Amino acid sequence: MRRIVLCTALAGLILLGGAPVVEARDSAYVATIQTAQGRYRAVIQDREMVKKAWVELTSGEDAGVPIGPLAWGDGRVNRGHRWHVTELSFADFTMELCDGTARMVDQDTRYWVETVGSFCPWSGRVIALTRLR
Repeated sequence: MRRIVLCTALAGLILLGGAPVVEARDSAYVATIQTAQGRYRAVIQDREMVKKAWVELTSGEDAGVPIGPLAWGDGRVNRGHRWHVTELSFADFTMELCDGTARMVDQDTRYWVETVGSFCPWSGRVIALTRLR
């Protein structure tokens, strides 16, 4: 599936001479984010954020710092973790308090979810993007 998504995105780059066009639907996507230690998956619903994720995935251009509110449970997308980001977006700047790695959140989930409340791994990069089913 990842190959199909990447091939479709690359075809968009070739045909359009730029970043692939993401259709203006209310569809949600799941981004896989690699941090310095570990990875996680989060839902993106905002069209502009989806576009940023696609550009980072296909061209390597930095989308910004992945950021979002934290909640308990895997959110049906962040399998293998006891937490999830409820709505992923990308920011130019974030406060240092929410910077960390997926492993850090796994090791002290209560602190991250109940005290910090959000997650913004400065080392985070989009490594996959698929439509939420």
